[in-house]
Amino acid sequence: MKSNTLKMILFLAAFIIGLMALVAGFNFAVDPMCYYRCDVIDTNRQSQNVYYQAAQIVGANPEAQVVILGSSRGETTSALWVEEVTGLKTINLSKGGAGLLLKVSLLRNALDQKLPLKKVIWIADYFELAGEVTDVKVRQTPVLREKLLSDVEGLDGMKYYLEHLQSLISHNTLEAAIHQLNQKKADGMFAPKGSGSAIDYKKCAAADYAGKTTPDVLAKEIDVSYSTFGGPMKAPLNPKFVELFKKQIKATAEQGVEVLILVPPFHPEFVRRHAKDHPEAVKSHQEWLDMIKGLESDKVHVQSYWDGVPGDDAGPSFWDDGSHATCKAMMLMLKPGLSGTKAPATL
Repeated sequence: MKSNTLKMILFLAAFIIGLMALVAGFNFAVDPMCYYRCDVIDTNRQSQNVYYQAAQIVGANPEAQVVILGSSRGETTSALWVEEVTGLKTINLSKGGAGLLLKVSLLRNALDQKLPLKKVIWIADYFELAGEVTDVKVRQTPVLREKLLSDVEGLDGMKYYLEHLQSLISHNTLEAAIHQLNQKKADGMFAPKGSGSAIDYKKCAAADYAGKTTPDVLAKEIDVSYSTFGGPMKAPLNPKFVELFKKQIKATAEQGVEVLILVPPFHPEFVRRHAKDHPEAVKSHQEWLDMIKGLESDKVHVQSYWDGVPGDDAGPSFWDDGSHATCKAMMLMLKPGLSGTKAPATL
């Protein structure tokens, strides 16, 4: 009896190990997140990793002169509109969830590939400097991770390699691999100009632009945004991230590239509620703003709308929700910095 039980245990153990090895081999072969076999930027490679896709946009645009870096708050900016205003070839690398590390890595990729950059538009978020090294897609994607090894702790060593191995047998990786095999290649590719490529910026600039939602829906979306961003907006600044941000801005300017740091606001209702619930965060926000303004030089320009956008009616024409300004509002904020004027913009 004991012999049969032992055999059963050994059989199950062997079956589980074999199954894990099979899953790991399948995940490694398909590599849907570009964690294992993407040591260089391959613009022809299909991927489910939107951060790797952002790196592909860099590789696919060797003549880009303007790079836009942002989180989801930068995705409503049209690269084609920036091209029209500046006359410079533009790509938008903004991605939902993007933090400091992704922005720095993408910018370093662009600089290292000798793109003829003339301007970097950095859409600044407070919470990008209040974070930790938590984003697995940055840690595990070789072409992103390698640009950060000299500055960021936690991207190497036993913990990293154990996490790398764990991802091989992860059900998330398996699901992504199956999804990739079942989709058309074009569906797993990047937009050539990056985020905002489908925006009709002429419609956004129209005087009667009404936005994508209604006042009633916007009120609900503000609640959702507050529950998502309210916490990160009260977190203290991470000194190491602050120093890395300052280092990268200065290094970019020293290479002769103009940097425009845009500080977008939150919806007035979001701001009112956050100040009431977390009054202690107001001081940190001001320290963050002062730090950014302290970076200004002949090559670094700061366009701050932290206190609001001129003409903002707090409605759907200016806001998609509590944290994301519409394409119209983003154009109004960027226009002065792109055209070299300080007067309120008109579209």
